[in-house]
Amino acid sequence: MQSLRKKITINDNKGFTLVETIVAIAIFAFAITGLMSITATGVFNTNYVKNKFTASYLALEGTELVRSIRDTAALGGETWATLLSDTYLGSCLDSTGCRIDPWVAVPQAESCSADGSLCRSLTYDRDSAKFSYDAIDGIDKFESIFRRTITITQIAVNEIQITSEVEWNQGREARSVVYTYNLTSWTTP
Repeated sequence: MQSLRKKITINDNKGFTLVETIVAIAIFAFAITGLMSITATGVFNTNYVKNKFTASYLALEGTELVRSIRDTAALGGETWATLLSDTYLGSCLDSTGCRIDPWVAVPQAESCSADGSLCRSLTYDRDSAKFSYDAIDGIDKFESIFRRTITITQIAVNEIQITSEVEWNQGREARSVVYTYNLTSWTTP
């Protein structure tokens, strides 16, 4: 009979001890912390890729704006020298660079100020999904994180190098995308 009592006593002590419960909670917390860390890294990387794509398109747009101004001037019968004057792209030859707003009636280059205030952040209009320098009319405009500066360097008598740089801050780091493109005259200088 005594062996029966021992068996009953042993079976009555089923359950978790306090130490076992604390160990189980610690393992569960460690697993959840790892999953949250992986998720946070994934969200950060997704935002970085989205911003880099947007910056790449804005930088490419900067080079295309200069090309468009060149083409319009050439079709209008302007000379290469006139294209590189202050009438068209002369302000981009400055070391501070220039800005060109694509959403004005006639896109023109405006020189950036030495402190960079004129080449401030692009605004974004949610209604039209366009980036601009306050030239578009939209109800839901806000300042974006992107800043674009276009610089032109004359390489030869009839060739220029366009550098379009888009900068933004991601977390605590400054990021940038730079496109460089060489453009030649359609006509002789």
